[in-house]
Amino acid sequence: MVLGFYGDKDPQWLSDLTHLEQPWRVAREGIPDGERGSRIIGKDVLAEYYGSL
Repeated sequence: MVLGFYGDKDPQWLSDLTHLEQPWRVAREGIPDGERGSRIIGKDVLAEYYGSL
């Protein structure tokens, strides 16, 4: 089902979509746009966010 829905999407569209979600935004706090970051998004953060959807 996931592949059926997202399989034809452009890679940049998929990247942009994930970067709208809270775990990514929190990990990017204080990092200017366009600058690479190296913070790891913890499994606990992902579980809390996606578990609440």
